[in-house]
Amino acid sequence: MDISLAGINIDTILLDRIKNALGEDAEALTPETLSASYARISRSQRTVKELREKSIKEVGKARRSNERIIFEMGHASVAEHAVFNFDILNVSRYAVEFIESFRLASFTEKSQRYVLFKEQYKIPEEIAGGRYKFEYVSTIHKLAVIYSEIYEKLIKKDIKEESAKEDSRYATSLATLTQLGMTINARNLEYMIVRLKNSPLIELKDFAAKIYRSVENIVPSLVKYVNEDPYYRNYYSRGISSEDEGIPFKSTISPDAAPSHDAPSYTAPSYTVPSYTAPVVKLINYDKDGEDKILAAILYRNGVNNFAR
Repeated sequence: MDISLAGINIDTILLDRIKNALGEDAEALTPETLSASYARISRSQRTVKELREKSIKEVGKARRSNERIIFEMGHASVAEHAVFNFDILNVSRYAVEFIESFRLASFTEKSQRYVLFKEQYKIPEEIAGGRYKFEYVSTIHKLAVIYSEIYEKLIKKDIKEESAKEDSRYATSLATLTQLGMTINARNLEYMIVRLKNSPLIELKDFAAKIYRSVENIVPSLVKYVNEDPYYRNYYSRGISSEDEGIPFKSTISPDAAPSHDAPSYTAPSYTVPSYTAPVVKLINYDKDGEDKILAAILYRNGVNNFAR
């Protein structure tokens, strides 16, 4: 058996220095060469190292090979060999919930359990230019004050600092700005960009556009089809009644309502749950003593007794 390291994640600060030193050869600093060389493994007599060396010398051919194999032949898994790391800063906690819903990516987020958050929040473009900006900002500010007061009172009661932060975070809003690190492969990155581009939220559309701009010149053969898609527009409004396509619920605020500096009254949006004439899922059979088997396996593993007993 022979195992050799083919590549590692390197900080872009160092990559920029390397690019300056390489000059024209800097074009080869792309994960596309790995995807192309690995894609050729199944049909080549050459060793993997030889395939990688060839891809590095012929980046243009490597890119054309990727496009043919991934998008024409449909072997999309080849794009998974290219991996990216992203710093994501000044994003709302609400947007993070959507971003982190992509389970095939890895995330590490700034924790409200360990970090005391400042009064920094997102004012969505949907609200920034409207008549309800004052109420929005006022509400967020009140929550920030409550957050600080809870923390200070808990500290005075000799509650541990970590516990005080953890309890006071319940007063923070989803508009609170945070930051995170994300690691994702090219295949899932393309999927993320397409889906978030079709979100009704401007913040998520902006996120998708910015993240695409950061990679489009690095991996043009791997992250390619990122146009808006009616399927994903429908994804965000599926099962919800609205006259406006892509809007997750129908606003209950009248557009003719006069602006108010008091707390606005709120009526929960009405949702239409789709009805079905037949069950979507039907249980055909199940293991009636499943729990007993699981418990027996746990006990057996810990040496309590033999499995049969």
